[in-house]
Amino acid sequence: MIKSPSLFWWGILTGVIGMLFYANFREPQILFDALPAYQWIKFSANPIMLPRYASEWFPSFLHVVGMSLFTAGLLGTEGKRWLAIPICWLGVDLAFEFGQATETLGVLSYGNFEWMDVTALIMATIFSTIWLFQHNQKAIAKSKKSQFAIPVAVVVGSAMMLGSYQSPTVDQKARYICTYPDQSEAICAIEPIYLDWESFRGEKQVSFSAENSNALTQAYIDAGSRVEEFIGLENSGKIYLYQHYMFIISELRGVYIFDNTNRETPVYLGFVHVHGASDVLIHQGMLVVAALTDLVLIDFNNLNSITTQELALNYPNYDRLSPQATIFAKFSDSSEEYESVYLDYEIGLVIGYKNADGKSFYFWPLEELL
Repeated sequence: MIKSPSLFWWGILTGVIGMLFYANFREPQILFDALPAYQWIKFSANPIMLPRYASEWFPSFLHVVGMSLFTAGLLGTEGKRWLAIPICWLGVDLAFEFGQATETLGVLSYGNFEWMDVTALIMATIFSTIWLFQHNQKAIAKSKKSQFAIPVAVVVGSAMMLGSYQSPTVDQKARYICTYPDQSEAICAIEPIYLDWESFRGEKQVSFSAENSNALTQAYIDAGSRVEEFIGLENSGKIYLYQHYMFIISELRGVYIFDNTNRETPVYLGFVHVHGASDVLIHQGMLVVAALTDLVLIDFNNLNSITTQELALNYPNYDRLSPQATIFAKFSDSSEEYESVYLDYEIGLVIGYKNADGKSFYFWPLEELL
């Protein structure tokens, strides 16, 4: 099947170089990133930055050279194949490149048309033609043509091309127009609003009601615990039953505790103050409250004993919380383009964002803690 092993393996080597380039010098916006094995050839967590003139043309040049050598390795260079093969790949790549200049060709519309790429494709074709011509002049042995060579070359070349497909740049996506929660429209670039961890975690405590005869409640009050009477459920959420107690989440505020001995008339006992509360359960004698990124643990035998397991839960999925197509980005005076803003969790928890019009929007009503 392989008529020229040397050209075939040169083509494979070129493809490997291309893979290494995309893995290490391009932002993670290509289809190859969906392959788990692709992560093995990344040498750093963040892309290595190159000047734009160096990073733009190189993949296009490699694709024509690599696929020309790979195809010639399968088909050979006899006759005029040394010329036809590079020209064919030039035509395919030019069609792909110019397809990115229009907004009507589906997935291609999200690529970036560059005249620099067109120049690189032409130079790669000339380079490949000279290489294959010289190989043809030196060729001595001729082998039987394989009927599978052309389909294999087309499939591999198409996969390499689509695998290297790059979505719109950060600057392009940042300049799209997005609709915000108040139905206003502005560009899609947003900047995070941080709530520092100290303010978010705050001073957790349990307050108790003096308007009941529960011995446990009275014992805490006698010991000097905070007294706070029940004024009604606010932002009530999940209900959790344990023995003769009932717990009701107050979304983002904390947990109500009721004596549920008489299920027809539960008696309010107290309230656990926890910013970001969203869920509750009892585990091994501990009252466990989920608070966005943390777990708050309260000894059920000593409600004044409160500890926090910080960052025990995953960070919120901000892609789902933010308006569709928005992107965390900030304009750079040096590059005159929008650049990605990487969320810095050392600063605090991101609780909202500010758009280019200066409007602030919050994922949760926690802005009073700022």
